[in-house]
Amino acid sequence: MNYSRNRDIDREFDEFYRGILLQTLKAVETERKTLKSEIPIEGAVIGTLLIITFFASVVKSTVGIEVLIVGLILSVVYWHLRFSKRIKNYKREYKIKVIGSILKFIDDSLFYEPDNYVTEKQFEESNIFRTRIDRYEGYDRLHSCRVQPGSCTI
Repeated sequence: MNYSRNRDIDREFDEFYRGILLQTLKAVETERKTLKSEIPIEGAVIGTLLIITFFASVVKSTVGIEVLIVGLILSVVYWHLRFSKRIKNYKREYKIKVIGSILKFIDDSLFYEPDNYVTEKQFEESNIFRTRIDRYEGYDRLHSCRVQPGSCTI
């Protein structure tokens, strides 16, 4: 084993980490904390609306449980619309900024596509596994192009 080569790689990664990756991680962590801090506030708003809806349904007993159920459904839909897109965008940005930069550090010929994946048909046609596929899911496509610059089509 070539220990001097390992030390060189360690040193290169340490320089990459301190020079590029650390600032990226700090920015991504700030966004994560901001997003995380907003969730309880939104939960409190939704909870308050549900309590008001509940008391309104009790006072106006003619409306009853229907108002409470509608309020609950609207609250859940609101929360889902408000946060699911932001969480999805956060994960995508993390993948692009952090994972993408690490992969480029490892090998500049690597291409990382967090919104793409190998399709089930492509997977089956590859014949990597010759038994029947029980289930299939695809996440994040990573591929390399080691040909002359400009001649790689993706």
